[in-house]
Amino acid sequence: MTARELIHYLARIYMQNPGAVVVVALDGENPLIFNPTTGPADLQAIYQVLSEYQGTWFITQTASEAIATHKPIAVLTNLPESSWALNLNNWNNGYPGKVEIWRSVALAREYLVAFTKAVGMPISPVVPLPFNITPNSTNPIYTLWNYLYVAEGSDWTWQTGPPNYGPAWFQEQALTYTSAIINTIENWLSEIKLVKYVVEDDAVVLQIYNGLNYTLYVTLVVSNGTYAIAKPIVLMPNHITTIPIIGIENATIAQLYSPVTEYELGDHPIPINQYGFPLVTFTLSHGNSQAVSAMQGGSNELITSLIAILLSASVIVMIILIQRGLLR
Repeated sequence: MTARELIHYLARIYMQNPGAVVVVALDGENPLIFNPTTGPADLQAIYQVLSEYQGTWFITQTASEAIATHKPIAVLTNLPESSWALNLNNWNNGYPGKVEIWRSVALAREYLVAFTKAVGMPISPVVPLPFNITPNSTNPIYTLWNYLYVAEGSDWTWQTGPPNYGPAWFQEQALTYTSAIINTIENWLSEIKLVKYVVEDDAVVLQIYNGLNYTLYVTLVVSNGTYAIAKPIVLMPNHITTIPIIGIENATIAQLYSPVTEYELGDHPIPINQYGFPLVTFTLSHGNSQAVSAMQGGSNELITSLIAILLSASVIVMIILIQRGLLR
């Protein structure tokens, strides 16, 4: 479509439905990548003609601006499954490679939504970044969201397997991004450790160390297999939190949940329950300790060193006193 054809098309819509909203979505790689000779010139011509008529009988807006300035006139209850390529088989026809990509995207999003909710940040954030550093960000969680947005691109599944049989790297690229998301979050969660578990009368006391630089807003669930007690807790960064749980005996397991909902997750391979998404699981036994933080270890070493120094000093003082004849 040339720039002139676009303007004529918009003019016909304007004459028939003044005040309407028209979505102009360009499939960028076709004119630009597959037609590098005239593609950039065509795109420039479209922007030029839109700039010339802007503010006369139409205005240009982003999707967010159009939504904010126009009231909805209808509610869509169904989106037809069709495309300019006749159907959706190009993206998902049961081919194992395509299925693997879609499942990995759903799993990566579930992990990322759960962790983002646990640290109190917005889900599916808009991350404005300069083009020269996209998709990386100084905020690690924003970077992971950008990785997810890249992994959700339709070309990965379009090119994987039949009917288009694109290069193998399309599938590998998508899985690289989703694996990076999942592995990063699993590594982060491994920094949340059970320091100590003890039983006191009708209560159990847990000490949990949050080795992350994020405050975590999670639900602690302690269970003995037949009965469970849930308690919302806040774990401060690089801090040991002591949590008493009253009213349960013979507890065998403790879990930390991100309080996400089905609505927030969408499709999710890992089942959730009324508490949300399970982040970390601790097996409980009397006095068990799965980890001691570096801070604790350093404190114990410091105390041991101080005792040794004091003992040495006492011996030196005694030797000096004896030499002076003060002690017989």
